[in-house]
Amino acid sequence: MHREEMLKMLHEIDAELTLPLEIGIAGASALVLNGSISRTTSDLDIYKATPDITQFQEIIDKLALKNHLNNNWIDTRVSDMISKYLPEYEIDSERVEGDFKFLKPYIISKVDCVITKLHGV
Repeated sequence: MHREEMLKMLHEIDAELTLPLEIGIAGASALVLNGSISRTTSDLDIYKATPDITQFQEIIDKLALKNHLNNNWIDTRVSDMISKYLPEYEIDSERVEGDFKFLKPYIISKVDCVITKLHGV
């Protein structure tokens, strides 16, 4: 996905929600969204979700099918890595701009992208 497609997917998630969901986006996904890199990525790396993202699996699967994405287009493995390698680290993030009703998407800061990469996250 390129930046515009990621934003489209975030808006599609928002359109399906009936209750608030806050997500934190890390890795290449965050760098694509903040315009630091122009390459594409096949997934959105989620490092946190409140409430738990698994509550929204039906929406995730529906959007994957509709948009011809792989089943792992929402990747939460980075969350496990951060809690394992940086358990007490407070990640700095900024809100993704957009007209969202229920979704509150945040992207990890550029500095924290570097820090998490140095720790193998």
